[in-house]
Amino acid sequence: MKSNQILIDLGSSTVKVYSFESKKLQLIDHKSFHFKKNFDSDSRCLDLKDEQALKRYISEIQDRHFGRPISIYATGVFRQLSDQSKT
Repeated sequence: MKSNQILIDLGSSTVKVYSFESKKLQLIDHKSFHFKKNFDSDSRCLDLKDEQALKRYISEIQDRHFGRPISIYATGVFRQLSDQSKT
């Protein structure tokens, strides 16, 4: 991992934002979403409102940490997304 990096952990119900500096990982923000609750298992897609809220939240993180490298790691319900939904 690069130092001075922002890491975003996309879980089934919570998005956690970490700062990685000086070989230390620190939780700097988190927000709850209902991805798993609203997940459409037939089409394997996120609910449109959840998807839009997630995009806004990630944009906010990018704006707050402009110039810092950001990596996103998807866990939980995101492993079940269809290939088309992952784009």
